[in-house]
Amino acid sequence: PPPPPGGGGGGLIILVEPELRALTEGKQAVEPGPRGGAPGWHAFWEQYRRCLAARNIDISVPTRLASLLRACSGAFSDVVAQEAAVPLGFWPKDPGLLTVAQYAWMEMDCFLPAVRPLFLEYGLSEFRVKILLEDAQQDLYYPLTRPYACVHVSHARKVTSWEAPRRRGRRLEY
Repeated sequence: PPPPPGGGGGGLIILVEPELRALTEGKQAVEPGPRGGAPGWHAFWEQYRRCLAARNIDISVPTRLASLLRACSGAFSDVVAQEAAVPLGFWPKDPGLLTVAQYAWMEMDCFLPAVRPLFLEYGLSEFRVKILLEDAQQDLYYPLTRPYACVHVSHARKVTSWEAPRRRGRRLEY
């Protein structure tokens, strides 16, 4: 059926993006080198950020979700931004948090090798990619500091009077 006049009766948008930095407790950035406690983890995320930036991907988007929604010419109202610090691993004592941390750890364990083609396309040598992944896995499997991920979530309500811009001279028939 065709959509109701006016583009619909509102709605909800939910945007979720992960932080693109190596983090530890309190959403603190892992410092580079051995003093940071996770040099491989830090090096992996820095390289990942460089690869995304080289492809013209704005790596600041996760922290700007709410401002991006607000900038949509009045299309959304009641914009809310939230963050969730997610532990990675098997160390939380709370059973519910431990379950979340274990799933997050498994996701990262799968994510690390999945980034290999991106690193190679960026121009890193096979050997350098192997070292980056092995060092990051070392810090993930045997952490000297407690790794965290941060997930940025923003949600808003669609303003019901807003209509999407239409192309001139072109009509869609239903």
